[in-house]
Amino acid sequence: MNQSLSTNVYWQKWNHLYKKLSEKFLPVKEAVEQGIQSTPRASSLDENLNSRS
Repeated sequence: MNQSLSTNVYWQKWNHLYKKLSEKFLPVKEAVEQGIQSTPRASSLDENLNSRS
């Protein structure tokens, strides 16, 4: 997540999504967080590929 948690824009977007998704919001948020955690960073992939050369 690029935006700081302290910005108004972040919380405005959070509230907008929460209102649209209602009870689905937290499961969607958790799924997105899991996806982010399980996705390797591009720099890690580059380093892995470069080390094989």
